[in-house]
Amino acid sequence: MIDFCIDFALPWFRPDPEHIVCHNHTTRRVHRSWQGETVNRGKRIESLTIGKMPGRQVILYDKTHEIVAHEKPFWWDYRKLDPAQYDGEVWRVEVRAGKAELDNWNLRSFGNLERIAGAVIESTLNAIHYTEPTNDIQASRWPSHPLWTACLAAADDALAPL
Repeated sequence: MIDFCIDFALPWFRPDPEHIVCHNHTTRRVHRSWQGETVNRGKRIESLTIGKMPGRQVILYDKTHEIVAHEKPFWWDYRKLDPAQYDGEVWRVEVRAGKAELDNWNLRSFGNLERIAGAVIESTLNAIHYTEPTNDIQASRWPSHPLWTACLAAADDALAPL
């Protein structure tokens, strides 16, 4: 499995599941509570999970909420942020390619993985992407949201050697 994460400080961001464009057979889950115990606890979406393992999957979630809920104070030090002075939110985009997805790429060795990991992540970000809706009724023609453009750029920068 490949797991690639990108964090963004986005205090203004509120994800909308209707802005996700992906294949119509792709599974979508919306969590309104961090534990995912119930879908209808509150109106604020904290996590979107698109796709499922062992295929490909993209998860968009409020990392700040997860840090507090799971008591991970070390994260603030790692990101060089003072939690007492930081009032924004950090949203994480987590891209996963499981065994079935890696099989689609015919990846059977670590050497092959090192050569093509960047393409696998980029392909997943293109197959499942967050958009800015327009008046066009065809959602696949909607432009990428600036968050998704930043995700692709970050993945390209970080995974260029791969």
